[in-house]
Amino acid sequence: LDDYSKVDRSELVKMGVEIDPNIKGNKLNIYDVASYNADAILIMDRPGEKISSKLLKKAAFKDSFQIFEDLILKAKFFLNFLH
Repeated sequence: LDDYSKVDRSELVKMGVEIDPNIKGNKLNIYDVASYNADAILIMDRPGEKISSKLLKKAAFKDSFQIFEDLILKAKFFLNFLH
């Protein structure tokens, strides 16, 4: 979203950060990387700059959200099975 959110892949690898295979390229958006590894990401919009809507359109967030939705469906199925 801005210059501070772009990081060289090699720097992340040096730090031992796990990078999902779906993320391609050498300059990575740190929010994309985090979306695959974090339990939650806090997004704070500012007046005049709503970054949450921009982030949620990114492929990494869509992938993570789909995984979350699948887990919810499996949990609901399991709970219904127990009753």
